[in-house]
Amino acid sequence: WLLWVTKSEIAPSGAAGLLAQVPEELLLRAHSLALDKAEEARAGLHPAAFSDLPDCSPHALAALEALPESGQAQRVGLACLALGSFASENRNSLLEDGGRGLRSALAAAAKRPHHPEVQAWTLAMLAACAPDFPLDTQGAEHVWEGVGVVAGAFRVFRNAPWVLERAAHALAELLKVHPRRGGTAANAKQMRAVLEGVAASPGAAAVPLLRRRVAGGLGGV
Repeated sequence: WLLWVTKSEIAPSGAAGLLAQVPEELLLRAHSLALDKAEEARAGLHPAAFSDLPDCSPHALAALEALPESGQAQRVGLACLALGSFASENRNSLLEDGGRGLRSALAAAAKRPHHPEVQAWTLAMLAACAPDFPLDTQGAEHVWEGVGVVAGAFRVFRNAPWVLERAAHALAELLKVHPRRGGTAANAKQMRAVLEGVAASPGAAAVPLLRRRVAGGLGGV
């Protein structure tokens, strides 16, 4: 999809229509399956999980840059980054050169702070990439910026449990890699109070996965 929409003969005029044919439900299903597979891989059941995924990050980043006005390009591009980041090659592509690709993706998403799908896929990308953040100042900066994205999602999407679930998951992963820096950022954003409020809400009671993700986030702050 992304290769087609970056071709000069159809982009940007034909991009929105083409990418609109990528169903969000399909992407969500793929993400759910990838999360299950990742848990099995951590348990040692599938050590070669995701080894067959292509290195799609350069193409996704190119689409984000070439089609900044296309909401569909941003949605599908960020979804591809999130799904691709289950493979180490794609994470490396985002984090090399001081995290240039990651910063580019976050900058693209920041232009649509009220777009639930764009923000949800950005959060999924952060959660997938966080374990590979370098354990240095650069990695700490990624964590600080990521916590800011998480806090924004909790502020904007209070009535969208599926976005909040992604945000809580991303927060938990960010706090694992840089607990001190992440904790400082979370405290600055009063994330404990925010998470406790979500945990006590009817939405969390009705969505078990959101409840579990929020508990994971609370365990880190």
